[in-house]
Amino acid sequence: MSLSKEDRLRNANEALQLMLELLGNKIISTFEFDIDKPPFEGQVYPTTWKYLEDQGLIERRDTLADRRCALTGMGWLSGLQAIGAHRSPELTEQVGRIMSVLKNLVKGRQEMAFANVVAVAEEANVPVGLVYNIIDSDYIRSVLGRIEADWYETGGCLIKVPVDFGLEEL
Repeated sequence: MSLSKEDRLRNANEALQLMLELLGNKIISTFEFDIDKPPFEGQVYPTTWKYLEDQGLIERRDTLADRRCALTGMGWLSGLQAIGAHRSPELTEQVGRIMSVLKNLVKGRQEMAFANVVAVAEEANVPVGLVYNIIDSDYIRSVLGRIEADWYETGGCLIKVPVDFGLEEL
């Protein structure tokens, strides 16, 4: 018998939650999960991995020896939303500090500014991985509805901050 839609969605949310727990504040693009080992083994349905990949929530990184994946920015954000952590007081406060650092870079300027991700994390007093994940996931636009910063180059460490950063999107 097939699993119900509700069971499949619940399992997808559980898989995302397990990945978030293992990830902690590490950088999503550099952390891989072995899907055939605990805590996933026997807990996550095979169809769940396909669903997560089809939805763009994970990126498969299989090797000859292991079935592996990494969360995408959208997967990280979806996981936070699934467990209700995307608006937690702690995360909201940390994102506020990150945004303040970035906003100060363009205050009074006519052009965009650039910032090193490590410097932003240090000044905001947050883990570097959190800054990466906030940028990768489009958190500022998706959750807060604000104009966001982006990477100067994909996978780089330089953040491009537009002059209208942090303003409400029109």
